[in-house]
Amino acid sequence: MEFQEVLAEHERMIHHFIHRYQIRDAEGEFYQEGLIAVWHAYQQHDPSKSKLSTFIYSSISRRFLNMMQKHNRDQKKQQDWLEQVREDDLWAEDNYPFDSYLMNTLKQELSEKQWCWLIEFIIEDQSVKSIATRHDTTEVAVKNWGRMAKQKIRKVMEG
Repeated sequence: MEFQEVLAEHERMIHHFIHRYQIRDAEGEFYQEGLIAVWHAYQQHDPSKSKLSTFIYSSISRRFLNMMQKHNRDQKKQQDWLEQVREDDLWAEDNYPFDSYLMNTLKQELSEKQWCWLIEFIIEDQSVKSIATRHDTTEVAVKNWGRMAKQKIRKVMEG
């Protein structure tokens, strides 16, 4: 059987695992990894040991789990680093390309929670859910912090 036929027959498995593991794959990283897993399984399969579809299924699953673990390790390292960096250092001209005057102006204009949203959601790229969990509030509340912060930020930027 040609690889194109095998791929056409098993491509839905890739989508199955993306859905099963609730992966947001905007850049197609996991889909591509799934294709590679199908290719390697096709190349390495021993028909005397298992069915091809079973081997492909376990190969995709194993690759996705390994990839998620790697992403989690990388995210943990990044989070540890962010926790070590003092908030004042985030916009110091030597360390980050943020305008310190603008950041200080925004800090004066925003409430404590809106400032929290700016730092954690915008600068640290954390999810609304993780911010809500950390601050023991709802996701709706965090979204409201952002909505109000955006209005104030627009005024600062226009003025």
